[in-house]
Amino acid sequence: MAGDLKGLFRGQVRTLFDAGTVTGLTDGQLLERFATRRGSRGRDRLRDRLTRRGLASGVLAWPVPREPLPAELVGATVAAAARFVSTQAASQGTAALLALGVLRTMAMTSWWKVASVLLVMTASTSGVVSLAGRGVAVEEAKPDDPPQAARADVGPTAEVKSGKLSVVVDEWGTLEASRRNDVACQVEGQSAILSILPEGTRVKKGQLVCELDSASLRDQVINQRIAMAVADDAYEKAKLAREVAEIALKEYVEGVYPREHASAVGGVRLAESAVKSAEARLQRTRSARERLNTILSGQKGSTPADVAAELDVDDRLAAAELAVPRERLALEIGQDKLGVLEKFTKDRTVKELNIEIQTARAAEVAKQNARDLEKSKAKNLELQIVNCKLYAPSDGMVVYSNDPHYGASRIEEGATVRERQWIFNVPDLTSIRVAAWVREAIVHQVAPGQTVRIKVDAFPDETFNGVVESVTPHPDPSSFFNVCSTNIAITKGAPGLRPGMTADVEILVAALDDVLSVPVQAVVEYDDKRHVAVKKPAGGVEWREVKLGLSNDKKVEVKEGLKAGETIALEPIPLLSEEQKGKQTPQPAGDGR
Repeated sequence: MAGDLKGLFRGQVRTLFDAGTVTGLTDGQLLERFATRRGSRGRDRLRDRLTRRGLASGVLAWPVPREPLPAELVGATVAAAARFVSTQAASQGTAALLALGVLRTMAMTSWWKVASVLLVMTASTSGVVSLAGRGVAVEEAKPDDPPQAARADVGPTAEVKSGKLSVVVDEWGTLEASRRNDVACQVEGQSAILSILPEGTRVKKGQLVCELDSASLRDQVINQRIAMAVADDAYEKAKLAREVAEIALKEYVEGVYPREHASAVGGVRLAESAVKSAEARLQRTRSARERLNTILSGQKGSTPADVAAELDVDDRLAAAELAVPRERLALEIGQDKLGVLEKFTKDRTVKELNIEIQTARAAEVAKQNARDLEKSKAKNLELQIVNCKLYAPSDGMVVYSNDPHYGASRIEEGATVRERQWIFNVPDLTSIRVAAWVREAIVHQVAPGQTVRIKVDAFPDETFNGVVESVTPHPDPSSFFNVCSTNIAITKGAPGLRPGMTADVEILVAALDDVLSVPVQAVVEYDDKRHVAVKKPAGGVEWREVKLGLSNDKKVEVKEGLKAGETIALEPIPLLSEEQKGKQTPQPAGDGR
């Protein structure tokens, strides 16, 4: 668990810096730079606030340590900070409670000890935990509203007045481009980066930015072309086989069958003619026999010639009688043959030839698909070789798409990238915005359209104006600190603004006129209600229940329970009775309850 948290924190720290400025730094060096930056900015902000309260600006003029902090000093500092925040959290506001909660839940490895120190430092610089002494009021000092002198029975007090109250959410974020062109790896599997331009390089549209290793792809293309030639030859043979089958069908239907049909019809007709001839011959022979019998019956004796003639006629008659059934049988055979040809032989032969055509056609389609598949593989390999060269999609600056949260390799020469992994993007530098992080406890106060004052660390002397574009109502799952992503458009930026720069944002939640407000530390909660200690004219205090509205880091609006001119105690905790302390609820003021 500690290793996962350390990796997550390391990734979040890296996001605070321009990726080009942290390349090659170890995690310790990166954290030291983070501590220096955040600590320096926190001291500057706290110094300004204490100066406005009339305190010496030298209170925070401590040097930045150049050597690593001893473990004993870190541990003692964290323990003291935790005890201090614990005693002050009930009355010091949201940031102190947040710091206390984080300190209690952190696994105290060497990384988290340093992170705890940074967190307490940040909480203190927000003006919530007072490091300058018990007598410093959180309410901003004004010439016409000086804090009253401390008294033994009440302590520091302040008069309730009506006036303006600006409710500001003070958070931080990083610059990013609202419009950017991401370029991902389109090569299948994994590829090694052969060359890539240094991050931050300015490029023109169409300029080569990154080249992936394509040697293995070129070898695959050669083998694939051989397979494609074999598949193409098989397809041509299958095509010819199908054409031959189609010709055979046409030959039978248009040539063989008509010839066989004509032959069968001719045979039937000849058989019919032969039957008629045999019947006529039989009839003639019978007539000749009858005439011969008549002639022979009129004679008294037969000569040898008569006997021979009689024998010849009888032979002819017998032959004619046998010829008639023979010819009739031949006719029947011819007719049967014609019927079989017309009813069965033709249909069977046509269907057999059609089956051969369909088989040949299926084989042709299969070979064609195999050829097309081999061609598509070759085309895909050639396209992947083309995709090994990644070009700038637009004019701009190259930014690597390093993502520390998902275990992807860092983008650099020699690194291995996978298909669809983002490699770099070219942000539109004319569309710079702030990706801010707002605490979950106060994100409900932020809404699109609110005005924002922006301070970029790289431009300490300039203030930019912005507008809230969008707010994510739920915490970012990749963040350990329960913060919500908020996009802020910069209405007018500077040419030097770059993605990755860090910035502080002050979001104007509300500008209230003529409202009663009190310092946030003047409100305590017990019995699940908000109370302030109102000073009585005769001495002592009266606990008054109040209904609160909006608040900032210093003041909270009072909707009901107080009147202008009344005096309240600025340090009400010591004034609570033991019974009230037992019912006390340590919760920050200003949520509108």
